[in-house]
Amino acid sequence: MKIAFLFSTLEGYGLVKIAFTLIKELKANYPVEIHAITLSKEPQNSMIDAFKRENIPVHSLNMSRLKGMFCAQKALAQLVNKEHFDIMHSHGFRANLIHHQIKKLIPQTKEVMTIHLDPKDDAKHPLGPLFSLWRTNKHTNIIREADNTVACSKSISKSLEKYNIHISAIQNGIEIPSLQCDKKALEKLKEELGIREKVISIVMSGLHPRKNIKTIIQVYNKLGNNYPLLIIGEGSAKKELEESANSNILFLGFKKDIIPYLQIADLYISASYSEGLPLSVMEAMSNQVIPILSSIDPHKEIVQNSCFENYLFDCNDTDTLYKICLSLLNQKNEVNDLKEVARKIIIDQFSAQRMAKDYYQFYLSCK
Repeated sequence: MKIAFLFSTLEGYGLVKIAFTLIKELKANYPVEIHAITLSKEPQNSMIDAFKRENIPVHSLNMSRLKGMFCAQKALAQLVNKEHFDIMHSHGFRANLIHHQIKKLIPQTKEVMTIHLDPKDDAKHPLGPLFSLWRTNKHTNIIREADNTVACSKSISKSLEKYNIHISAIQNGIEIPSLQCDKKALEKLKEELGIREKVISIVMSGLHPRKNIKTIIQVYNKLGNNYPLLIIGEGSAKKELEESANSNILFLGFKKDIIPYLQIADLYISASYSEGLPLSVMEAMSNQVIPILSSIDPHKEIVQNSCFENYLFDCNDTDTLYKICLSLLNQKNEVNDLKEVARKIIIDQFSAQRMAKDYYQFYLSCK
């Protein structure tokens, strides 16, 4: 089975990281050949080198968004027909759009899409509400018409029902990391950051309004200098967030290797307004970091029927978030006990092996 994964770019955030994990797991365990196709020039934080290290061929159309509107369809169809892909699996609105536009030009290639966000949440755009409305409607129509679609979580599957779209879910999964670490290197990292001997909180996120980082900053401003907060990520709201933050809040930018930062962390916080099934939460929990999450459905899906339901809060409820954080920050023994619970949830329910098995079966069933 020869499969093309189609992306806008290989920018190193959620859906690309999930797809990369899926590709590696499929290649290792199933009779598949997988290529990646991108539409545009790679950004600075591209994962293209990681794809190449895993011997995943990458084909780039290398087109600007404007040029791609007029030229990407023909170029993509020629590439797909030349390579004789059995399946093309697209991720994200732009990839889904162009994929669906060339459906009739690639009749021998089955159409597969993963929906990573509610189309309305995925459509918010600097060009304004009219463009966002057009994009929402366009994406929902594509999803309805596509031959084989799947949601990345049960929550997204449920949210699509309001558009009269009924599709199944294959929950995201991750590689379960080893807990082995270089303790001296981690102590050196904490020393460099100026946070030795402290309970450490961490956020890993694009710095965009949908992620609601401002609520977390308000809480940690109030908590004060004894409680460090590490923020890993880049985005349009970074400057505004930096200006509002006290000195206990450290903005570390984009990091290719997040594992050392998770290994020194105790609490992971997300106040996001919307998600698919967030990779960063699962990565944190698999590294024994305790989740404190906004009470949106995708977060609830990860921690349901566990003690971590007690640490859910409404997105803008700074008072509740403050109380949860303060309680855990002052109970080191309880924190240590909860760390093992967090990791076990990911091992039992959200492994890459389970995700790859479900997708391979899905590919076999495609029409």
